[in-house]
Amino acid sequence: MIWEGRPEEHLEGGWPEGWMKRLYQRSSGNSAGHTDRYWYTPKGRKFRSMVQVRNFLEHMKQFDNDEDLAWKNGGAAALKRKPPPDAEGAPPAKRIKTSVG
Repeated sequence: MIWEGRPEEHLEGGWPEGWMKRLYQRSSGNSAGHTDRYWYTPKGRKFRSMVQVRNFLEHMKQFDNDEDLAWKNGGAAALKRKPPPDAEGAPPAKRIKTSVG
């Protein structure tokens, strides 16, 4: 670990008490030197992106900001949300250019 402290990213309403950010530098492989950032809740749950952090904090609001209750009631699933497919479950069709003339 190369750094640990309070997250410095902007968060609407500020960061809740107890959140921590840690930076790790990769030491080997093709990505040696790259820095990985992780955010941790007061209870030690780890998030890999600010998108995940924001999704979880938004989810926590439904549970009066109770981290354990939010986690048990779908908080982990909220991290993996993907845009829904179209009505039939297939990806959108590609558009094909046609000449009119």
